Amino acid sequence: MHSAARPPSLSHTFCSPSPLTQIPLWYSRTSSPSLNRYNSFVRNSPKLYLPYLSPLAFSIAGSRVLDWLPLSQSRTWLLVEGWDSTPEEREADTLCTTEESPGSEDESDCNEAIQPDLPAKFNKLWRDANENPYNFNGWTKILEFVDAENNLEAGRKVYNAFLSRFPYCYGYWKKYADLEHQFHYAAETEEVYNRALQSIPVSLDLWIAYITYLNNNLDMSLPKSVEKLRGTFKSAAEAAGMEFRSDKFWDMYAEWEIAQGNLKGATAVYDLVLNVPTQLYRQHHERFQHHVASHPPQQIIGEEEYQWLRTKVIEGDNTQTAAEDSASEDDQENSDHTDPDLQSKIKDQFLMIRDQLFISNESEVRKRWTFEEAIIRPYFHATPLDHAQLENWRKYLEFEISQGDHQRIVTLFERCLVACALYEEFWLAYVQYMEPHSVEATRSILQRACCIHLPLKPSLSLQWAAFEEKHGMFI
Repeated sequence: MHSAARPPSLSHTFCSPSPLTQIPLWYSRTSSPSLNRYNSFVRNSPKLYLPYLSPLAFSIAGSRVLDWLPLSQSRTWLLVEGWDSTPEEREADTLCTTEESPGSEDESDCNEAIQPDLPAKFNKLWRDANENPYNFNGWTKILEFVDAENNLEAGRKVYNAFLSRFPYCYGYWKKYADLEHQFHYAAETEEVYNRALQSIPVSLDLWIAYITYLNNNLDMSLPKSVEKLRGTFKSAAEAAGMEFRSDKFWDMYAEWEIAQGNLKGATAVYDLVLNVPTQLYRQHHERFQHHVASHPPQQIIGEEEYQWLRTKVIEGDNTQTAAEDSASEDDQENSDHTDPDLQSKIKDQFLMIRDQLFISNESEVRKRWTFEEAIIRPYFHATPLDHAQLENWRKYLEFEISQGDHQRIVTLFERCLVACALYEEFWLAYVQYMEPHSVEATRSILQRACCIHLPLKPSLSLQWAAFEEKHGMFI
């Protein structure tokens, strides 16, 4: 049996390490137009290394499944014989090697052995689920077992396998993190949250769960804990803050900054959300008004803007201009604190500017309201969406693209793919939109589609092959 040496330059070409657990191997002796792009990769090489490569061509004349190989969650490489090899040679030369990674189990061969310390019922359910690993409903019984039994090792095994195939199931990520936390594995709990947010960064439910976990478990008397949580809030705002239903997150963010005594930080949060079309946009405006009314303007407005507003107010009051021009900075500060009329006018100017933002944002909300109300299932499920739901996503994406705001377009595509992950057309629409903007981002979209969500879609894999050929990524 040959050794599977690793080629040095392929990891960036196809799939980076991803949590696939099984991959089909395909073979064809025939030459057909459908295989031309795929054959261009292998025509001059007797052997081809495929790092987590989902099949580029199948369901065509002369091709068939050779085998299903269970893989570890660490990086795995497959060595597949050339097209002219015999079945005996292919059987001898199809290898699977694993590379150890932190937290992965030591496996002596490709087939993951059932752990003897797990309950017998679990072993049966595990075998049943793995008979058809891409059948979502086939996993429901073993997931119910894990929830009921509270067995950490069984839970890790099942959640890792299930979420590697269905990573958009945010509720199961939360259950997995809760299981680790219940057994007091703090590092493992945080690792699960990090994996979850890498898999589905647009999920506000996951961000809120992670933020709540950090807030409850970090020592908030330490500056580094405060900075970590503030950094997490900022990351969540960047990744998912444009979501139409992000209101709970924004309220949580502003209230946390106020609780930290960072009133100017809370103002900055309100400035962000007043520019985001959300379901409860009016509520954010009202809370912002209350925030302004509850504190002196010096405490809530940034220094530069405060001085600009102050000058604007004073210049509008001719009776005070000369006196104010001659006053020292300390005198001005003392005067501001003791002059309620000046403070009121500065607040009025400040609110007037934000009211314009609110009016503009209200217009954006109205443009999207009908589309948002028609989204009945924003979460992932394996059951098909009805025609009306699919058509609404198509029209919504078409509308958002016509508006030309790249960040909003990307956010909507990511939201759409959570609900429509099993629909090839939306992945291809995302690729079509993204390719003129970023080749690397487009490659990442294709990688997610072909390696994780739709590994058995030949046309999608051929699109990926054509994309790599177009951009000069040949093996």
